[in-house]
Amino acid sequence: MPLNLARINSKEVRQNDFFFAIKGKKNDGNRFVDHAFKNKASIAVVNRIQKKLRVNRQIKVGNTLKFLTNVSKIFRTNISTNLIAITGSCGKTTLKELLGETLKKISKVSISPRSYNNKFGVPLSLLNLKENDDFGVLEVGMDKKGEIDYLSSVIQPDVSVITNVNFAHAKNFKNIKQIAIAKSEIIQNTKQGGFVVLNADDNFFNFIKLW
Repeated sequence: MPLNLARINSKEVRQNDFFFAIKGKKNDGNRFVDHAFKNKASIAVVNRIQKKLRVNRQIKVGNTLKFLTNVSKIFRTNISTNLIAITGSCGKTTLKELLGETLKKISKVSISPRSYNNKFGVPLSLLNLKENDDFGVLEVGMDKKGEIDYLSSVIQPDVSVITNVNFAHAKNFKNIKQIAIAKSEIIQNTKQGGFVVLNADDNFFNFIKLW
């Protein structure tokens, strides 16, 4: 059975895509399995089987998001693509687009769509990389401590970039130093022999450099 791209939004499903029915705070993807199949999905990964459907291409798992993440981790270990992960308080998406489009001039590249930088978007973007890509450029965001550590451990970047540190999205942090520490979590998950790129003009350059 041919499989194309992984999707979590049934509206975006096209022929031979596979749909992950993720249950979030507001929406339950299991409600949209029928819609995904109407859009010609090959397979739906669900946490409850929709028995009323005439399609038997449903795979039941305990937690669809966890399954998506684990599958993307396995995929990561089986590709030779050089992954570049970009985090920072500002400029992540702009740098991702600029770098991705530049690299496309000389090599095969995939970039994460829009701002797919959270626990849903990162594993989805990773899983949708092409096996023959030379580079993958992904964006990593955060709302609280530990998120960048978790997401970058999934990516295992060859190159990690921290654009800057400021008070953007600071609701769960007491001060800017805590934000700098949280951004620095990406460093420990950069692959051995990889590179970390820092902004020498940023106020926290020397602090992060010693991390």
